[in-house]
Amino acid sequence: MEFPALSAIDQGFDVFVVTDASGTFSSVTRDGAWLRIQTAGAQLVNWFSVAGELHRDGEKLLKTLVRYWPIIFYVTPVLCRSLSRRRSKF
Repeated sequence: MEFPALSAIDQGFDVFVVTDASGTFSSVTRDGAWLRIQTAGAQLVNWFSVAGELHRDGEKLLKTLVRYWPIIFYVTPVLCRSLSRRRSKF
């Protein structure tokens, strides 16, 4: 999350980081990344903020869900399996 966000900021984009949609196994790493990203100019938001923005326009929400559902449907189980395997090693 950190390097893509910082690269996007360097390229002039407005960056909003969805903090509860990203993760790490270390709170120190997470907090440091959030601090660097926020200091560089990104806005830290949560999923509820994103949902509220999408809800403002129902048609936009539907188009977004249709467009990204395959990605969400694939990535979420992969991340959950990866996290489960990682935690079982400790």
